[in-house]
Amino acid sequence: MGVGDEIELEVTLRPAERFAAVYAEHFDPLVRLAALLLGSTAAAEDVVQEAFAKLEPRLSSVVVPPAWLRTAVVNGCRNERRRLGTIRRHASRLAIGSPTGSARSSCSGSTSTCLRPRSLKSSASDRAL
Repeated sequence: MGVGDEIELEVTLRPAERFAAVYAEHFDPLVRLAALLLGSTAAAEDVVQEAFAKLEPRLSSVVVPPAWLRTAVVNGCRNERRRLGTIRRHASRLAIGSPTGSARSSCSGSTSTCLRPRSLKSSASDRAL
């Protein structure tokens, strides 16, 4: 069975069946790819789930869903790594209960426990940091 045959077969399926078939075949390999890129299986599953959620409404217009998904997962991993890098760079300014802004004194090592939401109005001294 060639690539063209696979595409024709998928097009003859109803959208829900086609989505289920693509999900069943490609979910695990995409999670492995994302886990290699992110270093976390939990984060990888989140990125892959988001990619499938974005694919579902446009499945009928996507010619090759596996290629589209792979691109979406790699881009999602890039975004996640960029987001985590930004958090790490700014963690000291966002430390909870730290009057000096030092994240090390009040954090247990996990960035998520060090974060607090910033208020909509920040003082001039906060912006200067």
